[in-house]
Amino acid sequence: MLRILKFTTNRALGPQDGMKAIEAARAAADVAAKLPGVRSCKLYLGAGALIFAAESESYAVADRALADQGIQVAFGRLGWEYGYNVVADEFFLDPEQVYPFIRAQEAALATA
Repeated sequence: MLRILKFTTNRALGPQDGMKAIEAARAAADVAAKLPGVRSCKLYLGAGALIFAAESESYAVADRALADQGIQVAFGRLGWEYGYNVVADEFFLDPEQVYPFIRAQEAALATA
């Protein structure tokens, strides 16, 4: 499963603060990548936004990550120091992750 988080800031950051924010975002991605069940977490920059792409084993792993104190501190820093907030949170599934649900639904429809 791939989770994409997009953060934008409500502040006008100068070049020095902008670089510090990027470093804090890199550190947050590193913290996320070390969680059990998270395969990777990469930081991307785009149109004034910080974009994180994290590959996890499942929704449960992604939800547990939100409760992790290290994640809360690392991503919280982006908010309280640099004004970044989540503006988009999307999940993308591999077809293999969806097939069992489709097959179960087909079986239920076949017996109805």
